[in-house]
Amino acid sequence: MRLLSIPVIAVCSFLLGSCAVSLQPKEGAETLIQAQGQMEAQNYERARQLYRQSLEGSGDSVIRSASLYGLSLVAREEKHYGEHVSYLEQAADLRPDDYKEALAKAYWRYGNAQQKALAEDTFKTLEDYSGTIDRYLAQISYEDEKPDRARTYYGSGVRLVKERQRRTGDPDGKLALELGRLHYLYEGVEKDCAAAAKHYTAAIEKGQVAAAYELATLWQDCEGYKRPAEDVFALMLQAAEREHGGAMRYVAAAYMDGNGVSADTDKALEWYKKLGPEAGRKAAEKIADSLMFAGGASKGKAQQAVAYYAAAAVKGSTRGAVIAAAYGRAVPSSFSDEELMKEAERLERRYGATHGPLIWRIYGTLAERKIPAAIFRKARAYELGEYTEKDLEQSKLWYEKAAEAGSPEAYLYSARLYMIEGDGPETLRKAFEDYRKAAKLGNVEGQYHTGLMYARGMGTEKDAGKAREWLQKAEKNGYVLATKTLDALLKDQE
Repeated sequence: MRLLSIPVIAVCSFLLGSCAVSLQPKEGAETLIQAQGQMEAQNYERARQLYRQSLEGSGDSVIRSASLYGLSLVAREEKHYGEHVSYLEQAADLRPDDYKEALAKAYWRYGNAQQKALAEDTFKTLEDYSGTIDRYLAQISYEDEKPDRARTYYGSGVRLVKERQRRTGDPDGKLALELGRLHYLYEGVEKDCAAAAKHYTAAIEKGQVAAAYELATLWQDCEGYKRPAEDVFALMLQAAEREHGGAMRYVAAAYMDGNGVSADTDKALEWYKKLGPEAGRKAAEKIADSLMFAGGASKGKAQQAVAYYAAAAVKGSTRGAVIAAAYGRAVPSSFSDEELMKEAERLERRYGATHGPLIWRIYGTLAERKIPAAIFRKARAYELGEYTEKDLEQSKLWYEKAAEAGSPEAYLYSARLYMIEGDGPETLRKAFEDYRKAAKLGNVEGQYHTGLMYARGMGTEKDAGKAREWLQKAEKNGYVLATKTLDALLKDQE
């Protein structure tokens, strides 16, 4: 696993308190949190855009430095290492104490000889200096696919930390914690679960809360050292009660899923609330889904769910944005209409049979945003009586709106409704006009029916030339029936 120090995560709590709706965030903070959500979702291009917006839209040093740090992470993920270092330098210029270690790592990994020397000087100022350089060298060697060299550096790091431990007595357990990590946690390390467990236990006895979380993780992963889920939960709970973020997330999820403890949605909610903005996008989605879609969810729980969906939306959740918007919350500007519509369709496939009123709300909200596909879907719902009463007049009205918004399928379905009404001259004329509009927008079925109606003189004057023209277009676009109809038309003309 890759271990990252990401100061951006703390920005929400620093700037927004608990991120409650009533508080006024500093300028640029919401955009920064949206960028963080896009980063989490690995939407790097969108994350870059949002980080730049927050950088340009704020004069606050915390916002600006966190935005620069975010841009450095995007650059690193895209393997633009020069940009990665440059952005970190700018972040460190604004807030040296917050970013000096991240900059030192970048210098050590990607810099020239002079920058490596600066990195070494920085490492020496860190409280846990012993073994730090060897650890980073080991991780770099592992990334460069040199595992033997990585093991050598890790061994050197272990010796340095043990020497300092003997010399100082390790009064606060930090060196025991580092030894646990050197035997288990770091990327590329040759795991020694027995040694790691021993050092973690020693660190826990001296008050290192992170050691409790990491030992509980070891109990889940290490063959021969696995403990029951109840034991893992108990140790995680100890760390969570001392406000270790990872442990708090674990405990919240455990209460939600009944993992090692009896399932208890209310307690899960309590822990997620304690986490506040650090709950993360996925966690907010999970708790919201549980509240919204659990059997017989009350109106109160639905409103609670909406609050969590709204929080998830700020962090980049499309689902959160779609459902929160359906209940009147503003949709963050980072979402495109296409993304919102795709998420609505996913929600319909999953919950349409059980939560029809919600799906109807969603499509209604997206239709108000003038998304053609949503307007079309609302017209279909009226036609078929899905999620609402069947109403062909409303269906025609919404098909017209969808067509005006640029949906060729809407013209096609509107034409079908007119054809269902009967073969009167006026209804046939309207059907022909809608088929022709769909055809002109490139709809292949509309092209076929336009040609067919020209051939038969339905809703328009009979015109063999225009019939052939539209049927040939439909045939060229792969509409199989057009070929047979065209052959019959040509045969009649012989």
